Amino acid sequence: GVLTHHDWLTVNVVTAAAQSSLPPHLLPQIERYLAKLPPFDNAFVHGDLMFRHAFAENGRLSGIIDWGDAIVTDRHYEFAKMHLDLFHCNKQLLRAFLHASNWPVAKDFAHKAMGHALYRQAHGLAQHPTIDVFYMLPEMFSLKDIGTLEELAEELFGV
Repeated sequence: GVLTHHDWLTVNVVTAAAQSSLPPHLLPQIERYLAKLPPFDNAFVHGDLMFRHAFAENGRLSGIIDWGDAIVTDRHYEFAKMHLDLFHCNKQLLRAFLHASNWPVAKDFAHKAMGHALYRQAHGLAQHPTIDVFYMLPEMFSLKDIGTLEELAEELFGV
């Protein structure tokens, strides 16, 4: 069957984040940050939408491959790879996607997307020993100037 978030409850999110490009000074904030997430809005998600897995033809989506990371979890989980990889953190593309898909954007959108990106890093590391969901951060942001996960969430996902 398809995995759910509950299948991953034993994965240590802080340890997984420490093996990513997330700034070390943000690691102590993770547990508190995740505890503030609202109840999950569960959906079936691909979990690994990136440039090698999504195909377009004549300006339209023509296919999605590699469903090995599919999971039933909060819909915001999808943004870990989609926004940080496929969109290269381009907020204009993010806004266009949100609008075109009639995404339910609430005031806590950035918090949800960041929290579920942390979960995606942990789940991904359990399956792929070299995954780094946050690999683009050091080249895109002055991470030493970002003091909290909330600030990073706004930088990445604030729309």
